[in-house]
Amino acid sequence: MSQQHVRSTSLASAAPLPRAWLDSAASPVRALFGILFIVWSWASTIIIIGWTVEPLMGNRSALGIISDRYVLGLVLAFFVSAVEFVSAGRWPGIYWPVLILLDASFTTWQTHTWLLTIVSARVEVNAAGNAAIWLASLVGGIIAAIFGEILLFGARRR
Repeated sequence: MSQQHVRSTSLASAAPLPRAWLDSAASPVRALFGILFIVWSWASTIIIIGWTVEPLMGNRSALGIISDRYVLGLVLAFFVSAVEFVSAGRWPGIYWPVLILLDASFTTWQTHTWLLTIVSARVEVNAAGNAAIWLASLVGGIIAAIFGEILLFGARRR
């Protein structure tokens, strides 16, 4: 009876995808998520500011395309991102209040509205469910606020 040798392969060499594919996909995926987080944050700021200033500004439109209150939201969203980008790693006394009060808070609030709408379409949301949605919204809002710029531009080096 002949003896056959069984060769074992390590898990690393038996991977279904070549490592080079994963390495080459990392940058585009990182950029995609960075852009998604910034768009999510900006959309939240634009919508919240638009709703907040509606009693003061109404629906007038100097440009004729979009209501001035949403233009104000867009300007604020751009300003917040610019302040965060410039102050990150340099001036934490400016960065963190702007991030928490003007970025993460708007993103959290709008994310809660979206999640509550989505979940309510399928099930009745009780107080515990609403608390869970708020928690998920807070985590998502903070992640979007912090990681949008970091994923696109990298962490600031000192």
